[in-house]
Amino acid sequence: MDLAVALVLCLSCLLLLSLWKQSSGNGKLPPGPTPLPILGNILQLDVKNISKSLTSLSKVYGPVFTVYFGMKPTVVLHGYEAVKEALIDLGEEFSRRGSFPVIERITKGYGVVFSNGNLWKETRRFSLMTLRNFGMGKRSIEDRVQEEARCLVEELRKTNGHLILKEGNFFNIEMTHKETPFGNGRGDASGSNIEMAAQGEPQVQFKLVLVGDGSTGKTTFVKHHLTGEFEKYVATLGVEVHPLMFHTNGGPIKFNVWDTAGQEKFGGLRDGYYIQAQWAVIMFDVTSRVTFKNVLNWHRDLVRVYSQCFDYKDQTFLNLLKTINENIKILGSPWMQLLNIFPVLLDFFPWSYSYKKFITNTAYVKNYVLEKAREHQASLDINNPRDFIDCFLIKMEQEKHNHQSEYTFENLTITVSDLFGAGTETTSTTLRYGLLLLLKHPEVTAKIQEEIDRVIGRHRSPCMQDRTRMPYMDAVVHEIQRYIDLAPTSVPHAVNCDVKFRNYLIPKGTDILTSLTSVLHDDKEFPNPEVFDPGHFLDENGNFRKSDYFMAFSAGKRICVGEGLARMELFLFLTTILQKFTLKSVLDSKDIDTTPAVTGIANVPPPYKLCFIPV
Repeated sequence: MDLAVALVLCLSCLLLLSLWKQSSGNGKLPPGPTPLPILGNILQLDVKNISKSLTSLSKVYGPVFTVYFGMKPTVVLHGYEAVKEALIDLGEEFSRRGSFPVIERITKGYGVVFSNGNLWKETRRFSLMTLRNFGMGKRSIEDRVQEEARCLVEELRKTNGHLILKEGNFFNIEMTHKETPFGNGRGDASGSNIEMAAQGEPQVQFKLVLVGDGSTGKTTFVKHHLTGEFEKYVATLGVEVHPLMFHTNGGPIKFNVWDTAGQEKFGGLRDGYYIQAQWAVIMFDVTSRVTFKNVLNWHRDLVRVYSQCFDYKDQTFLNLLKTINENIKILGSPWMQLLNIFPVLLDFFPWSYSYKKFITNTAYVKNYVLEKAREHQASLDINNPRDFIDCFLIKMEQEKHNHQSEYTFENLTITVSDLFGAGTETTSTTLRYGLLLLLKHPEVTAKIQEEIDRVIGRHRSPCMQDRTRMPYMDAVVHEIQRYIDLAPTSVPHAVNCDVKFRNYLIPKGTDILTSLTSVLHDDKEFPNPEVFDPGHFLDENGNFRKSDYFMAFSAGKRICVGEGLARMELFLFLTTILQKFTLKSVLDSKDIDTTPAVTGIANVPPPYKLCFIPV
């Protein structure tokens, strides 16, 4: 009874607090849908596509309105004029970073993305200055991007035009399954043994080679290619590999390498090999793969930050990519958005899979950065800094007696992690999405290649000076970024002080959501905005047309630190790829789906398959 009374009192207090907070803002905040106590407007929003919900609300309440995420009011700016007025005309007042509880618990206010106040200003200033000193925005970094583009072309050339699964890299992906021991040394396992294993009987670990998955095609070409790749893989093992025969639910499954590979449950396993009697190796999608996920700009970022460059198939490199990619998807999930709206749930559900996975991934990246920082510290030469970390460590040494210094190991690890997360996944995702759009629109690809032949030819490496003579290519790069709308609502802003905005008074600390979708898809600036059309950035004479509405990197004080580098990378990589290859899809262009696979903090393209045919 006491517990029930306490619960009722607690809920009553929350209800009264919610009603008071909502009523106390009347006459100050912009209008918006009537919020429910505690829940706010959450039931009126699609947490899987917040941007779409905000667009619908703007048609009712105008370009400036208020929504409640739980009990917290958030002012939404919809349309170019409102976004420009806030982020550019009142840039300082709107420069604070908004609330993001899931991340704040990890970053603790450090870094360059989610920090505020003097720490943010000092860290951003230092980061910009240091990266520029190491070549960002200069000819020296262009040379590195060109070199990386050539390396990528050579890696693509090795595929000989064969099928490429456009995600990840062909490497030894392993998944560990648990199973009862192989009774006869040939890899047989009875259904009863499997059932015993599922019920917690003593188990041993083994590994399986699984060939192909549900998205792997079953054509003769794909089968031939899979077989060749698998045989090459087996040759590196140095042990004998046999087909694995097993039963499930009491019925035998005949081994067939072209069946669909199963899930991470014994009852779903299909195609398998085992190595000797105890071990086997798991491998999914063994078609030839090339890393487009961040092979593009991770190398340069790693050189600038670590003075180190990884091989494309370096396992550490791939693990870092994997964790960052997973976190982008996790942050966009409905559950994580719910945790951001109701952060109190983090205390009651800290064991939720998504949150635990996010914490684990973040810790992996942080620990790696910290390890590298310790290595740098042990070999530091203050007169000859090798990279970003060295420069930060030197600044730490210079300010070691300043107890208020922003230069600490904690800030270093978060800042470097920020640079990776924000500076690699965004550009590589844009490029992957761009290649998908070019597959969908072969007529655009043909025009690009005609322009490349006319301006550059097939032998000279593209350079940034070519961009002024390639208006169509420039327009295509801009249209890719406009169309995909990578960060629909950007990262939340907040106001530094009480701000009079139009006819409203926005209290200090209020979160601000800027709908970049509403700017990039404005139908007056970009007719038929839902159509991919490079003509959106061309005038009537075919010359490149700049647009103030192009806010793919956001705007104002919080504009992307790496905007210049990202623009360079996208132009040089796409131009170099299309100079050397023709893109070929396994589907008819009209059947290619360009709908985002993930929509949340970022729009992520769906997996797709393509061939690079040398020209």
